[in-house]
Amino acid sequence: MAPLNTSAEPSSVPIPPHTTIIELVDQSAAEGGAKDKNGGTESIVATEAGDATTIQVVAKPGAQVIVKDNRGATKQVPVAAAAAAAATGHSMVVQVQEAAANVKDKSQSTRPIPTPAPPSHTTIIQVSGQKADTNATDKTTSPTPTQAAPGHTTIVQLPSQKAGDVSVKDTNASSKSAPAPTPGHTTIIQIPGQKPADANTKDKRGPAAPATAVPGHTTIVEVHGADASAGDHSRSTGKAPATAPGHTTIVQVPGQKLADVNVKDALGYTSLHRAIENGDVTRIQVLLDEGADINVKQDSWAGKTALTEAVAEGHHTVVKLLLDKGHNIDAKDTTGYTALHWAVEKGQIEVIKVLLEKRANLEVKESQGSSPRGATALHLAADGGNETIVRLLVEKGADMHATDSRLGLTALQMAVEKGREAVVKALLEKGADFRAKYQNGYPPRGATVLHSAAENGYLEVIRLLVKRGADIHASDDLGFSPLARAMKAKRLDVVRLLLESGVDAGGEDARLAMHIAVTAGNESLVRLFIDRGANVNDRDSTTGFSLLQQAAHLKHDAVVKLLLEKGADVEAKDDPAKEKKKTPLWLAAEAGSVTIVQMLLQRGAVIDQRCSEGGQTALIVAAKNGFEFVVRALLEKGANVNVGDDESFTALFRAAESGQTAVVRTLIEKGANINAQLTGWPSGGHSQGNTALSAACYRGHIEVVKLLLEKKANMHLANSTPLVYACLNSHLAIVQLLLEHGATVKEMSDSINHAARDGSVEIVKLFLDRGVSVKNMDDGDFPLMEAAWRGHNEVVQLLLERGADLEQRTVVTGGYNGPLDQGTALWHAAYWGENAATVKLLLDKGAKIETRSTRDNRTPLHGAAAEGKEAVVQVLLDKGANVRATDGKGQTPLQLAQAANQAGVVKLLSGRS
Repeated sequence: MAPLNTSAEPSSVPIPPHTTIIELVDQSAAEGGAKDKNGGTESIVATEAGDATTIQVVAKPGAQVIVKDNRGATKQVPVAAAAAAAATGHSMVVQVQEAAANVKDKSQSTRPIPTPAPPSHTTIIQVSGQKADTNATDKTTSPTPTQAAPGHTTIVQLPSQKAGDVSVKDTNASSKSAPAPTPGHTTIIQIPGQKPADANTKDKRGPAAPATAVPGHTTIVEVHGADASAGDHSRSTGKAPATAPGHTTIVQVPGQKLADVNVKDALGYTSLHRAIENGDVTRIQVLLDEGADINVKQDSWAGKTALTEAVAEGHHTVVKLLLDKGHNIDAKDTTGYTALHWAVEKGQIEVIKVLLEKRANLEVKESQGSSPRGATALHLAADGGNETIVRLLVEKGADMHATDSRLGLTALQMAVEKGREAVVKALLEKGADFRAKYQNGYPPRGATVLHSAAENGYLEVIRLLVKRGADIHASDDLGFSPLARAMKAKRLDVVRLLLESGVDAGGEDARLAMHIAVTAGNESLVRLFIDRGANVNDRDSTTGFSLLQQAAHLKHDAVVKLLLEKGADVEAKDDPAKEKKKTPLWLAAEAGSVTIVQMLLQRGAVIDQRCSEGGQTALIVAAKNGFEFVVRALLEKGANVNVGDDESFTALFRAAESGQTAVVRTLIEKGANINAQLTGWPSGGHSQGNTALSAACYRGHIEVVKLLLEKKANMHLANSTPLVYACLNSHLAIVQLLLEHGATVKEMSDSINHAARDGSVEIVKLFLDRGVSVKNMDDGDFPLMEAAWRGHNEVVQLLLERGADLEQRTVVTGGYNGPLDQGTALWHAAYWGENAATVKLLLDKGAKIETRSTRDNRTPLHGAAAEGKEAVVQVLLDKGANVRATDGKGQTPLQLAQAANQAGVVKLLSGRS
């Protein structure tokens, strides 16, 4: 057998999972087979699809291969097809038996056939015609020379040496003889024919041999002659460094020269990087002696140099060794960090000391990422809050006034931004400039570190700065002082500290801060402001509220008490220039604070002061909101129970309207006029003459209605029929209650139209059953018309069943624009309504389709056409309405539709005239 060809260039194609190893046999055949448009033959396509399980490759270029598929059938395919199958991973077993291992793929690029399986599905490779021991077994596999071992390891047998057992120790340290690797993460490989390795040698994970311990994810492909070749899980077989990827161990054949030590593994690491990663000083020394490049960078995202790798791992002994060997101390890796930057970031104090002893440049700025900060080592230490490192760097001469490149921040500014109290103290002790101002927008230009500390609430940092003499009144470029910044951020503890440090309590910033303190209910801080001279009656510039109004409105009892003790104006209004504005008492009553109401009354607040735009008193607003205890407190202090607001609404009316049963009871007990009627033109859907009972009926508050009826409220007052208001919103239960309490037929007659209009078939039926006429007229209208034009078909059906007259007409004598049209239910439904089904129902029941209105002499079709009611027009047309009929002005329905631009109706009527 010829020796294995190792002169081929390493393939750049990564070995895919389940890699096929190919057996070379001495057979010849011409390459054949029809080619597709991409240059691939049918056979290539077949093998790429995984048709074969065992591939035999002929040694000669351009030859054919014999393929046996999973059904046992054989056929010949080109060598390139075999290589494609190897690359796509469709077979499991490999023996390399011939020299010419190079094949051409279908892109005509020459590369060695991939031999080892990747780390997760490893394969034993036997080289140069040597026979493996088929009798050896491990603890998890059957004896076979070609079986992939579980785990992450590959064993390689050297060419030109006698095959034999390989001494292996697994992770359980049990020894065995096996050609296959043991399961787990570590395999010790002994080179057959050479002196066994020292089995007692250990690496950092356990027993290992100095020759070829292969821990972790390692794959060793071949050790041939004087070179050590290796493959990893993402590269093709070829020359590789003596360390393999994963948990790497150097592979060295005793007495032979190491492979190229500067070749990088799949992750872009050289052997030196891997050795440094593990802190293996002996191995590092060997690699350096063998010519390892000390300044080469990793091909990883970090692109670390040997030195920055050693620093990041904290191996200060390795750092010293590398520097002694001439490594550039200030070299940057791909991250833009020098060794000193890494040491500071990782907090490696011993490494920092080594670097400082070797005169690392303290002022080099990092250039990390796409948006580098341009920070020095001191910036990084200050930002990270490492006081010890900060002191060490400053003692060695680091410039405390240096600014970073992005925001122009000093180390002190960075430390303050993060609230690094210990670092701030250290820098201040060393003379850092606390007066330096920010320049790049945030914090705002012109701000000092005191502004920043105040806004962020760093009390101890503020104390340090103030103690050093920081200006507590300094303004930034926006005019804000530290106090204003603290106030804006609602840092009341900072506000207190600054006041205690001498800030003027009467200044504009202090005024704003005091209002914020009142709003927050911070009594002790408000006291501090007042004790330092703040105006107790100061007003908010936006709302006009005094401090007392703010506190009363927000129910801050303690602040109200303090302000009253300090002489706050108990009658202060939010706009003194206007009458009827809200006093502190009114605001407290509105908020429901009985304690504050009592305090204000004790201080002489005017109890019946009419406030707000509606002229409500404190009693009215408290009653409306249902604050019974406030109502009682006010009544006990003499509030007028029957006083009305500007629209004559009393406390009882508002309480009844809002359903406040307990308050209604209290007011009645305290003498409220239960039958008081509204005067003038009240708002809110109410009418002149309405009472508390009608208001409760209108809103549907049945419990209040029951209480008022129990207290003998009059339900028969003129202009105040509670039954009408109950029907307006179809409150059936209240209607029934009122009927039980003696509602008259007259009142029901006045109410049935409202019930029909609202579509309440139950109430309409109830009234009809109690004797109300189905033809009842009220203000010229009748129930059928009310239900019809609003489309309440159920009510229409009921009324017709009870004898409603389809030809009954409305009796209307006037309106806003003079006399209104009078007509039947059908006419109103067609003209005013939207429900075509109602029109059809009335016609089906016998309504006259050509009925006319009394004013304009129009038919239902005229009305529907003029109003653009297409569905109604269609129903009328279907029922035979006369399209040529003219109204009092001689106009047809079509003409009316055209005049009103009712295109849809015009389309329906066109061609029918």
